Amino acid sequence: MNKNIILTIAIPTFQGAKTIRETLESIIIQITEDIEILIIDNASTDNTKDIVNEFLNKHYHIHYLRNEKNVGLDANYDLAIKNANGEFVWLFSDDDVLLDNSISSVIRLINLIDESYGAILIDCIMYNFKKQKVLIDGVNVNNKQFIVSKEENIYKTAAKDMIGIISTLLIRKDIIKNVDLSILHYSFHIQTGILSYISCVSKILVTNEKLFLFRRDDEPRWTKHSYTLKFYFGFEIAALFGLENKNDIKHLVREKIKQLYIFFLRIRKHEIKNKFEVFIQLFTNELRLYKFYLFWLELPILVCILIIPSFIIRKMNKIYNYFIKVKSRNNE
Repeated sequence: MNKNIILTIAIPTFQGAKTIRETLESIIIQITEDIEILIIDNASTDNTKDIVNEFLNKHYHIHYLRNEKNVGLDANYDLAIKNANGEFVWLFSDDDVLLDNSISSVIRLINLIDESYGAILIDCIMYNFKKQKVLIDGVNVNNKQFIVSKEENIYKTAAKDMIGIISTLLIRKDIIKNVDLSILHYSFHIQTGILSYISCVSKILVTNEKLFLFRRDDEPRWTKHSYTLKFYFGFEIAALFGLENKNDIKHLVREKIKQLYIFFLRIRKHEIKNKFEVFIQLFTNELRLYKFYLFWLELPILVCILIIPSFIIRKMNKIYNYFIKVKSRNNE
């Protein structure tokens, strides 16, 4: 790792030609010697490469890597982290835009924390560029800077809505560089699993400083219901199969049960006509996120998550924690 690089602004991109020029222009005007821009092109077929080459010819701070084939959204973010040279990695979307003096603010935040912090979450403004209109002025609902303690459930804090926006995440690379993130490649929200892991092993600083514009020009790709399912499912993979934040499993199960309860309530009220078809679609939409070879291993666990009441999970968790404590005492 180049020790002179404090910050890598990592921009995974796919078909980003319409927006990446504006993104890069907002960054390059603020760049300093100890910062790099890393672009990972996921085999775009538009003229993304041509636009990036224009900047490469003028600015040595920019590094460009291109995948031979599309490896998927999450795997591309994983590659961005692995190839970053900076002490911190700022995962940044190819359509978001930095506000003035944002990089100097980020460096100040980095200097504010010590090694007990594994990440910083940065606030933003949700903005419609087509209409030149602010949609949401900040997603930190408390509008305050606060600290998420080690092993605290970050998904129960005001940071919950921030996590869904990838550009809010600033990671200390040392804390994640030896972690296998491949289990998250089919979650569609790799940052959810990353934050799950980091919250297990370190503190997280959550700021109310709005440092970039989160582009929302068109209708969201997710309905509120489908977004909620995929958001929690990404964390579920991390918690149960990969990065093991067991303290938050109860919260996950309660959310899953709530979603299932709402689904069956709609059936009972006859809001859903073709019940069987919708149920199959709901279930398979989640299952298809997995690698095929893990399917039969994880299917029973998924079924358990869907049907086991949360009080049983709580009891199981207490028993598990009891045996861990006994084992720790015996080893002393």
